[in-house]
Amino acid sequence: MAARKSLWERLLLIARAGTAGTSRKVTMGAVTTALGLVVSLGSGCSESTTIVNPFPDMTVVNDMGQVDEDGDGWTVDEDCDDTDPNVHPGASETECPDGIDNDCDAVIDEGDIGVCNPVPDADMDGYPADVDCDDGDPNIHPGMPAEGCCPERGTPDQNCDGVVGPDPEEPIACNCFYDEDGDGYGEGFGPGPDCDDTDPTIHPGADEVCGDGVDQDCDGEDAACEL
Repeated sequence: MAARKSLWERLLLIARAGTAGTSRKVTMGAVTTALGLVVSLGSGCSESTTIVNPFPDMTVVNDMGQVDEDGDGWTVDEDCDDTDPNVHPGASETECPDGIDNDCDAVIDEGDIGVCNPVPDADMDGYPADVDCDDGDPNIHPGMPAEGCCPERGTPDQNCDGVVGPDPEEPIACNCFYDEDGDGYGEGFGPGPDCDDTDPTIHPGADEVCGDGVDQDCDGEDAACEL
């Protein structure tokens, strides 16, 4: 047994039959006339007669002559592109630039469209991953200031120039001294070098402990214990 057609389907069939051979446009007036015909013939219809357009691929013309070609609910005098149901007042602008005024506000591709870079830019600093040496930190990218003289140990390459320190092109001489363990010995312009800058008991001149396998005085060997 064939499925029972909805009221809309029956009205549309009748309205299209009435316009056959003249036009593909089905007016709301024609649908209303079809509704009256169905009721007058005693169809026993009990469905709601609220008229909406469930067929967006068909042109609908209301009784005031307003056309909605794409069936998005906006007539041609309001819709800036009545052939695309995704373009109408109030629609969302696409995240990526598409050259279309999606929301009909006379502005094309407004808003933040930086996320559409074909190369990922995870930290949204404007520099994609192929040029950003740390795409997880928005404060690190080409163009950032150089780190300057004697940056702290562990300072990242903030400007992605491959050097942690002053700009190689700047005539700056940095006299840096790093002493991580605070024993007075370290690296750079100062006493040293410290063969273990994480242990303040190990440095040049420290007291050697024989036979412990540790070079406390940084002379390259552990002192042997006298028997």
